[in-house]
Amino acid sequence: MLLVWIIIIPFIGSIICWHSQYLNKNIPKWLALFINIILIILSIKIYQHINFNQKSFLINKIPVWDIEFCTKWINRFNINIHFAVDQLSSLMILLTNLLGIITIIISWNNINKYPGLFYFNIILIITSTIGILLSIDMILFLFFWELISVPIFILIIVWGDKNIKKRIQNAINFFIYTQISGIILLCSIIMLSYINYKNTDIWSFNYNTLLKVHMSKITENILMLGFLVSFLIKAPIIPIHKWMIDTHISNPTNSTVDIIGFLLKIPLYGILRFNISLFHEAMSNFSTIISYLLIVSMFYSSLMALAQKNLKKLITYNLIMHTKFVLIAICNINKFIYPGIIIYIISNILSTLALFILCKQIHEHLSTFNIEKMGGLWKEKKIFPIITLFFILANIGLPGTGNFIGEIIILLGIFKKSLIISILMSLNLLFSSIYSLIILQKIFYGKKKKLIKVQKINFKILSINIFLIITTLLIGLYPEIILKEIKYKTNNINYYIENK
Repeated sequence: MLLVWIIIIPFIGSIICWHSQYLNKNIPKWLALFINIILIILSIKIYQHINFNQKSFLINKIPVWDIEFCTKWINRFNINIHFAVDQLSSLMILLTNLLGIITIIISWNNINKYPGLFYFNIILIITSTIGILLSIDMILFLFFWELISVPIFILIIVWGDKNIKKRIQNAINFFIYTQISGIILLCSIIMLSYINYKNTDIWSFNYNTLLKVHMSKITENILMLGFLVSFLIKAPIIPIHKWMIDTHISNPTNSTVDIIGFLLKIPLYGILRFNISLFHEAMSNFSTIISYLLIVSMFYSSLMALAQKNLKKLITYNLIMHTKFVLIAICNINKFIYPGIIIYIISNILSTLALFILCKQIHEHLSTFNIEKMGGLWKEKKIFPIITLFFILANIGLPGTGNFIGEIIILLGIFKKSLIISILMSLNLLFSSIYSLIILQKIFYGKKKKLIKVQKINFKILSINIFLIITTLLIGLYPEIILKEIKYKTNNINYYIENK
């Protein structure tokens, strides 16, 4: 029942948070914090149940899950409420709830407008993300995949850009793109299930069952592209990326933290969980073409980041570039690359999250996101520039950080398959280092162009930054802390990695 409680508790808790604002405006944030602490405890309990020493995960090509819950939902089509967890999903759930705690802390004194509704949406994003990570019935997965769009849409509408028209336009753009992603995914799932029905005369949306579906190479290619495009829309890819830029610009940093976790983690998880295992041959056949398209997208993202004057936009383009780096690694996945992907996803989420928090602090000091109007912060603020310098360097792969370990493992793994792809990826990382250092110089050095507000040290933000620094260094200096957890096969995924 652990898997059920980790969904039910935040869902009911989010509704209580919403309505508690009518009693007292401070109650929702305390409730949200309490709910997230419970989720952290449940996540740790689930994590402890995982059998990391189990070496045999597949019986007749059917995964053996560490914890599983299944009950009937829609009998006619054999659709179930089916939750299951393995090493990969347990790590991602733990990371999701950690991001939830950070989101609540940084928004503690900043949400005065409808605080109950704000925390309702934050907790609902967490609930939906956990649901996505646990669902192995494809219709249930799709339900949570679509559900998560609702709270993000509300966050953009209510707490987005000061310009109401722009706020509404950004929310509509976001909703349209996410619905396109959902429709493509729905069609792909139904088509896959229909093929299984034609083969067995039984309707099933169970992931375990669909793993054994026999189909022609053309059909497999079409379905693989359907799933892949659906996930890539939310990753996102160039040229359908503008909605993500607008989403991050429109949202306050308080909610951006949770959205970063979703946008970077969930599409990548979807490709790892479903594309690699359901369509492993098609993914292997298309890996080179997809890799070169993603490399073009990486260079475009880097050029766009260099051209930006808005600091928030620059960080978002940088996030898109690093996401493409991971996607290339997933497309060329092998037993060697897999640990690097997990380390890189975790480290990149933490460093990008820190950069968005620091971006908010810069705005508080200078009242602008315009890089051209910044400068001279190093002399005025001592601790703050050092922390920013660390995370900028971590983001570009400073040795000793988790990002560096992830990059090295990925590049070495891809080097075995394609020298050209690994060289192009390395050049792009070099390019991102150049624009990151240029931006650092513009913000902290040179003459002061605006009056810098004198503010007391925010110990909540400082403690979060210190925690993120320690975690990033711990992963970088002692990567075995994660590597030993994924040393053995991660359920059925590693089976298909080894057989690609």
